[in-house]
Amino acid sequence: MFKSITEAFRLLNLDAPKNPLIAVFRHTEDMTTDFENAKITSDLYYISFKENITGEFKYGRSSYDFQEGTLMFLSSNQVFTPQGGTGIDLNGWSILFHPDLIRNCNLGSEIKKYNFFHYSSNESLHLSDKEKKDLNEVVGKIEEEIGQNIDRYSQELIIHNLETILKYSKRYYDRQFYSRSNLNSNYLSEFEIFLDNYFESNSQLENGLPNVTQCGKALQMSGHYLSDLLKAETGKSL
Repeated sequence: MFKSITEAFRLLNLDAPKNPLIAVFRHTEDMTTDFENAKITSDLYYISFKENITGEFKYGRSSYDFQEGTLMFLSSNQVFTPQGGTGIDLNGWSILFHPDLIRNCNLGSEIKKYNFFHYSSNESLHLSDKEKKDLNEVVGKIEEEIGQNIDRYSQELIIHNLETILKYSKRYYDRQFYSRSNLNSNYLSEFEIFLDNYFESNSQLENGLPNVTQCGKALQMSGHYLSDLLKAETGKSL
């Protein structure tokens, strides 16, 4: 468990961060990544891009669309167990930011609408070359703001670019849902079967209506991902 970016950087064997509330770091050979089977949690939000996947990264029960780049998200207080055998991706980057960064701005209240912070690691976002390029440019702007002298515009511009990354990611996830429409139709069928069996067995009388977590578990995915998948396919959330 770590509570600050400074503690996270120590864990990763990185130099001290320049900003206590947000950090961008490029993946290097000197990074410590040997946390296999360790359960890690923190007070921070985490966004990480991997350019070259060398370990086992699968999307549910199928392979993903763009193997050249994968983007994953973790919210604060979420448990993460790193997977072994992936090595260090020298073309990747990560962003860590503390909730205090966005607490007093619109993003502080709106970040809960970005459900992908609660997706499972195997429900990562898989990017095209154009999408990677667009995100890289925005990440570079955040790096530039962190690296220069702080003035009264710094935090506003950092938050603006961070929100841009999240909005782009939401758009790209929508693209990912639509590009997998055939696969998603199978999940819709499985979801209907799960609901039919649940109510036919009168489980609702004993356990109440199935919640988001139960529904997701029945389809071997996170509840938030299932809800967004249904929204994309049917126009209605779970």
